[in-house]
Amino acid sequence: MAFLKVENLSMRFGGLAAVSKVSFAVEKGQIFSIIGPNGAGKTTVFNVVTGIYEPTEGDIRLDGKVEATPFTLLRLLAWTAVGILTGFVLMMALINVDRFWRATFSSLDRSTITFGRVWNNASGYLTGRLAIVEKGGKWTILDPTRSYVIQSADSEEDANSRLERFEKIVANSGIATIQVVDGEGAIMVGDESLLTLQNQDAASQALEEFRKIEVDRSRRKTFALIGLFGGFAVGFLGAFAMWRRARGAPEVIARGGIARTFQNIRLFHNMTVIENVLVGRDRFYRSGLIGMAMNALGITPEENQNLRVAGDLLRFVGLDAKANMLAKNLPYGDQRRLEIARALATEPRLLLLDEPAAGMNPSESADLMKLIEQIRSRGITILLIEHHMNIVMAISDRIVVLDHGVKIAEGTPEEVRSNPAVIEAYLGKEEVS
Repeated sequence: MAFLKVENLSMRFGGLAAVSKVSFAVEKGQIFSIIGPNGAGKTTVFNVVTGIYEPTEGDIRLDGKVEATPFTLLRLLAWTAVGILTGFVLMMALINVDRFWRATFSSLDRSTITFGRVWNNASGYLTGRLAIVEKGGKWTILDPTRSYVIQSADSEEDANSRLERFEKIVANSGIATIQVVDGEGAIMVGDESLLTLQNQDAASQALEEFRKIEVDRSRRKTFALIGLFGGFAVGFLGAFAMWRRARGAPEVIARGGIARTFQNIRLFHNMTVIENVLVGRDRFYRSGLIGMAMNALGITPEENQNLRVAGDLLRFVGLDAKANMLAKNLPYGDQRRLEIARALATEPRLLLLDEPAAGMNPSESADLMKLIEQIRSRGITILLIEHHMNIVMAISDRIVVLDHGVKIAEGTPEEVRSNPAVIEAYLGKEEVS
């Protein structure tokens, strides 16, 4: 089984196909090179392999598996929590937070605030229930918003009886009728008289208020459900989409054992040489940000260990004497070496080098070839992009050639060197003929 396997890799940007159906396999311990003219899609392949781009199509496997953040029950619970919180916030926005707050707390004073009372008021507002409030031995029946008194009662039993009848009127306000008996107006549901007032006008006005309560209750329930479930869907799916997009992010790929350098050097120029290498050791710190800030127990041995590793890597690339220099003050060739040391600090199994010899003179290029061979001797597989053909042909085990995002050849250096399609891609058809 191939150590790195790229199958049918495609990367499109809108209507532009930067890479199209590219496949190749890298065996463990190989130096495998990707070459091609400028704009062939080489760096795009690197960007996809290292998680900077999510491929439009295709599959990339390292040691038989896709490097990605796994799905776990804990993540499912986290997405659910985000969904519930989002649903609650959206529900509050739709049902009028100010009225909800007043309905929950306005009928309470400090001596009567309990979780049960608060919950009862809050759920009552959301569901549109009428409420009974007792103050000074008097019971009052309030509307769902707790903003006005519907009726008062002399006892709790009387209040509960009235509340039951009023709830029945609200629930049946659409079919309730008014009858006048002996000059009094009675609100009827079927054959049952639920409320009798002094005249027909008073009964009509009361029934209209009950209908408003029912309409407001239905609207609030609808908005609450839309907000709760709509917000939950948005929050849950949004959290899932963010995880889906980030599950193959560069830091995840790096933890899986893939590191890289860049075509344009990307060092932290105002940090020292050894600090740049320590950046690559970030994933090996176990104490966390707070622990490191507080210099918690165990942090010093951890830092010392990473400092030793960083020092060894600087000696390996020949920069140990410049460990305390600012990175920006290094010569160009040394900056290239420093970038390699930082990549090695992540302890990769696969190292991607993007034009490491760019800008180097012949002597520096020769030293770079030796360094690459030494890296391979450490058991690290290397994927290389390089325009210097003398370097590619001298150190590569296999080569794949791209042209306009399409693989046109693959083989050993000798096979690629004599391939007519490769010669044509570099020299042009007319030149070859």
